[in-house]
Amino acid sequence: MTTQCTPYIDRRHFLKGFGMALALPAFNSHKVGLAAAAPTNDPRRLICIGNHLGFWPGGFFPSAEGRDYAISKTLEPLQAHRGDFTVFSHLDHNAKGGHGAVHSFLTGVKKEESAGFPEKNISIDQVAAEHVGAATRYPSITAGIGEGTDMCWNRAGVRLPPVNNPARLFEALFVESNAGAKASERERLAHRASVLDALRESAKQLGGNLDAADRGKLDQYLTSVRDVERRLQMSKEWIGKPKPKSPVDPVIDEERQQIEEIPLFMDLMTLALQTDSTRVATFEIPLQFHTSELSVGGYHGLSHHSKQDGLLTQLQIVEKYLMTQFAHLFGKLKEAGLMDSTLVVIGSGMGNASNHSNRDLPVLLAGGGIKHQGHLVCPEEERKRVQLSNLWLSTLQWFGVERERFGRSTGTFSPMELGQETGNRRQVTGDRRQVTEMAVQSVKELTVYKKAYELAMQVFEISKRFPPEERYALSSQIRRSSRSVCLNLREAWAKRRYENHFISKLTDCDGECNETDSSLDFARDCNYISAEKHSELSALNNEIGKMLGSMLRSPEKFFPTT
Repeated sequence: MTTQCTPYIDRRHFLKGFGMALALPAFNSHKVGLAAAAPTNDPRRLICIGNHLGFWPGGFFPSAEGRDYAISKTLEPLQAHRGDFTVFSHLDHNAKGGHGAVHSFLTGVKKEESAGFPEKNISIDQVAAEHVGAATRYPSITAGIGEGTDMCWNRAGVRLPPVNNPARLFEALFVESNAGAKASERERLAHRASVLDALRESAKQLGGNLDAADRGKLDQYLTSVRDVERRLQMSKEWIGKPKPKSPVDPVIDEERQQIEEIPLFMDLMTLALQTDSTRVATFEIPLQFHTSELSVGGYHGLSHHSKQDGLLTQLQIVEKYLMTQFAHLFGKLKEAGLMDSTLVVIGSGMGNASNHSNRDLPVLLAGGGIKHQGHLVCPEEERKRVQLSNLWLSTLQWFGVERERFGRSTGTFSPMELGQETGNRRQVTGDRRQVTEMAVQSVKELTVYKKAYELAMQVFEISKRFPPEERYALSSQIRRSSRSVCLNLREAWAKRRYENHFISKLTDCDGECNETDSSLDFARDCNYISAEKHSELSALNNEIGKMLGSMLRSPEKFFPTT
């Protein structure tokens, strides 16, 4: 769900929402700050579940490795699904801090260390949400019990709190807003658009005073601005689209125990994926989970069991309850036919709550249509250990995100193949950085070029039917902007030996793509094309924009190797 906030402008401009936060980069050229002024076939889906206190290692990890392991005490409720998940041993982020490091579970980076990372401490769910963009009503849904466990973070290092009332989540998914609420939402989006205009103007004023390196940073920043503009436009369209009909009875806002809320949330997350309201969902279980509802002691106190039988027995009651809910989720996903297209991450940033250790985290990966390994034991020796961020990178690549690094990753996850390589490249994994070799010899071989060319030809055909008075206006403009993406791509490809030139021409491509998007809106609103045709062409244009954004984020992948 989108987190609302009131944007402000100072040295760094923040725009929060849609899983995105924009911050004007710090330029070396300036020592002082700026003065204030419809679903595809079987799409990939991601669910991430985090439990603040983790799971007792002695009950979670099986004693044997491989597919024929004897299931552990904690995992017993998942026995019926054992062929659909993998348990990983000896994975972590090498973090320290006990409770203060749990929030790095899905990020690989602690909040206080995030300043040294280009994407701060963004979590994998939000990277996936950015990839989905406005293809669904909600780029992501963050849910949880109570205040959650600080698991989800956007690229500005801002925490996304969970929706902690199942009735509110049901309303967001299935209950239509009244006219007044829709008008307020349109006004809010218009306000954000005006903030974007201010950001763009401020950035343009800087442009002439920057050196070549900082102009490259500015180009990438403006690309992010344009990406948010595209999302804003798509979000406006969602306001007018009806929500799906609920296949279940309404969830009433009433007092419930937390142990009653968790299965409700599991059902609602499944429905959110099933109706394609989102493709990314998270669920957080906090330190303050009300374990007294299971007739045992306080959760935090039980976690400090010091291996005392009485406390461990009670703790295992709690963990058995939680695993039973995860088994319920797996069953629901299978009933909906979603298990093979949904990757479920379950775990914690706490390895052993009894001594506040953040090493050897409990990590379980389920579904996704991948070949599961049962119990996969990774190297324990310090110099051979594999970063958990490597698994997160491979998870994102499985999801369809084209990137070469995430958090503290040193490559993709070599001990296990998640079944998808991104792009036309060879990957070298392990403790070395990933090596990418582009096999593409001509820009015409790039998928983005092919799609841009296809769109330009479709635009040409529809513009033939525009009225005569648009001959030198919209007809000419939309043809020019759609064709310019291909033309600028060819020029960018020819200049890819020179990084700044390459990025500059890709930025021009992105600007033309954005202009085409607005022209398509004019064509629809002037009744030159149908709403269905507009939706079809806008979706293709949006896909092209995402590909261009991916190229701008990782331009080095396209540089010639000789």
